[in-house]
Amino acid sequence: MSTMSPYQTHRTGHHRHSAAPAPDPLWLQLASGAAFNIEGPTSPLKIEDVAAGLSRICRFGGACRDHYSVAQHSFHVMAVVRRLAPNCPDDGLRFALLHDAHEIVLGDIPNPTKVLLKRFSDVKPTFDWLELDIDRRIFEGLGYRHLTWMRNEYPLSQIVEQADKIMLAAERRDLMPGGPQWGSVAPAPRTEPPVMPWPAKTAERMFLDAWERLS
Repeated sequence: MSTMSPYQTHRTGHHRHSAAPAPDPLWLQLASGAAFNIEGPTSPLKIEDVAAGLSRICRFGGACRDHYSVAQHSFHVMAVVRRLAPNCPDDGLRFALLHDAHEIVLGDIPNPTKVLLKRFSDVKPTFDWLELDIDRRIFEGLGYRHLTWMRNEYPLSQIVEQADKIMLAAERRDLMPGGPQWGSVAPAPRTEPPVMPWPAKTAERMFLDAWERLS
């Protein structure tokens, strides 16, 4: 009689059961109806799906006075980058326009919530990696894989970050209800024009127009 236990038999491969099949890659359905893989092979992607998705996502977890979309925010960030760096190449402006593109998958997570998530040591690297990986998939799907490395390219990344902070301050000033000061968010420059929310369709069209002018 064999002294090998059933567990040992299973572990050494002498068993009757085949391995479970690998799960299919996860994907999301986009506004056009297309499937976008969020794991596995990269999917082809149309800029129209990015524009449609971002135009329907509200900034600040929906707490602003009126619907203010990530698409409009992205458009304004690109405009500020152009103002700060008049000689910025088109790829730099594309990167600015797409700096929050991962939000078509992850949504717009308010910064305090991100900070809370990152306080868990086992979540921070996963969350940061996820944002980067979704951005990479979007850039590759659009045919602009090289934009992936612009996040670390000096001085472009710093200019985009500065433009993002300028718009954050202006949005806080013009779109949010009164309340406590937002930590390190400086007051918006007096010269910064007021931010007026656009309807989702307008934000979608303006985003697409900006992209097409760079193509």
